[in-house]
Amino acid sequence: MSEKQKNIISRDMELEVKKGEQLMKKKYKGHGEALFLEVDELPKDAKKVIPNGSMLAAGGLIVANSETSGNHHVVELKEGVEFFERDGVLYMKNTQPTKAYCSLDRTRHPEIELEPKIWKIKIQKEFDLLERVRRNVAD
Repeated sequence: MSEKQKNIISRDMELEVKKGEQLMKKKYKGHGEALFLEVDELPKDAKKVIPNGSMLAAGGLIVANSETSGNHHVVELKEGVEFFERDGVLYMKNTQPTKAYCSLDRTRHPEIELEPKIWKIKIQKEFDLLERVRRNVAD
């Protein structure tokens, strides 16, 4: 993959979000089917996630499971990186830069840096026109 292609895939993107009467620009980043959306604060009733065995791979927390190859999307675990969950949605608060990468084949998706922020982590969706169903993107 060329350097130009890597920059296109891992560049910061912006999304306009309406908050009250104000239109704000928020960052989002993609890593495969994992989306990292900048948010202002953690939900008040979010519970801290204590990473354990089945949630871990290659020195990081799995944020998007690989359905077939075991090449999960993970976020590097280090001091200053905490995870929270509310209603099945994962959030990350990082006071230090960290990165997202693939657990096995790091050439499949370029590693991305996640600067210190609060991030909502979601799985991209796709719509199958033939089956008329919306589902998670599978990687």
